[in-house]
Amino acid sequence: MTNRFSSIRSKVWLCVLTAMGGFFVSVLVGFYANIAQYNRLSHLQENYWPLVSNGDKMLSVIQQQSGKYEDAFLFGEQDLAQQAITLQVKFLDHMDNLMLWIQRIEDSSVSIKSLLELKRDYVGSMRLAIELRPTISLGELTLDQQQKIQRFGLLQTDLEARVEK
Repeated sequence: MTNRFSSIRSKVWLCVLTAMGGFFVSVLVGFYANIAQYNRLSHLQENYWPLVSNGDKMLSVIQQQSGKYEDAFLFGEQDLAQQAITLQVKFLDHMDNLMLWIQRIEDSSVSIKSLLELKRDYVGSMRLAIELRPTISLGELTLDQQQKIQRFGLLQTDLEARVEK
């Protein structure tokens, strides 16, 4: 009985074929893994990217508003407060877009209820901002007005922290 792999030539070919077979299997596995990763990333991009971008835009609006309100109260300029108040339309548009996207996603980590609470609190803080606007240019504020301004600042800080999440 003769051994099929007794010559050096046959042993070299066996090694070459084994290496080529391993290479072929690794290419197929890599190709499958890349397709699966592409599908996962496409799903994330289609479903979650609009959520992230709208959330980032909302945070930007809140930060712009906070800066304008701080400057308005520091320098006594009602124009800055009016500019901040006009930004609320942008915020509410981004909020509505975010809620529409969340309704499309089955396993969203953000609930509509929490967004509605955020919207309610935001509208409440904007009402307080509109109420405080006439007090900006006053030289001296009453204790009640100072407390309202302090409460407004706390509301703005709370909203910014909640939108960052």
